[in-house]
Amino acid sequence: MIRHKDEIARNLFESDRAYFELGARVSRIGPASIAWVPGLAHTPAGCVCQRVPSSAFQDQSPTGYPPPWLDEVESAHHARRNPIVRLYTLDFEGPRALLAASGYVCREEIGFAYQGPATARPRRIRLHPIETPLDWLEKLRLHEVSAEFSDGHAYLAREWVELERRKCLTGRMACFLIEDESEFHGSVCLMREGRAIRIKNLYLQPASRGHGIGSLALQEIFGAYVRSTDSAAVVYGVRGEPGEHLYRSQNMVEICSQYEWTRRIRVAPHCADHINRTARGDAE
Repeated sequence: MIRHKDEIARNLFESDRAYFELGARVSRIGPASIAWVPGLAHTPAGCVCQRVPSSAFQDQSPTGYPPPWLDEVESAHHARRNPIVRLYTLDFEGPRALLAASGYVCREEIGFAYQGPATARPRRIRLHPIETPLDWLEKLRLHEVSAEFSDGHAYLAREWVELERRKCLTGRMACFLIEDESEFHGSVCLMREGRAIRIKNLYLQPASRGHGIGSLALQEIFGAYVRSTDSAAVVYGVRGEPGEHLYRSQNMVEICSQYEWTRRIRVAPHCADHINRTARGDAE
């Protein structure tokens, strides 16, 4: 049982929208908005369409073509040489027919919450704040050993780390290295939104997986930040993927869902290095 469940679910929804807008410019396109990060708008998290109301999908043209705003969203991604149009909705049934007919693929992101008395903090795990250039270089090293990234899309490691660094510069998000027995194994970001502490981009290098480090990192977050039943730690996990199992194993409760819709488009050939990795589906 989650106290203030509806409010905490709204905090989770809003934290995702705030995350994509950190360090970004926001443009309105019809009923939707696009958040795009200058210099990184060609990356999957660097250009995202969100805040789309369900009513936007009811206004189809008499010819059966998608509404003009959706074509404008795709054109905006193309102009920024982003090969993945990425769009978020809170509703599944409303957008399903239109977006599926337009070639979009859907993933359900389950919203989880942990709430309760502060848990015992594991002594062996430490969240080391990323504050110095050397800290960011260590994070880069951890990402360079894997083609997998926290949101399931493909990136160049240096672009992913730069994206997170810029978001941290806004002061709304903090990034930490996950330290276990004096070695760094991964990283995680945290944001405060209302009653919720948002867990974002939890990542472990491949060699560190399967040893319980992810579970211990969550327990450290719960112990440090969830100190009353009026607050909660929240996170999204893609249905059917390892994150869902991890969060359920740590007594996180399913409270809501949102839906990510993606469609691949052709962009300018001089982005070939990044595009080829994305088109192959690396890390997805």
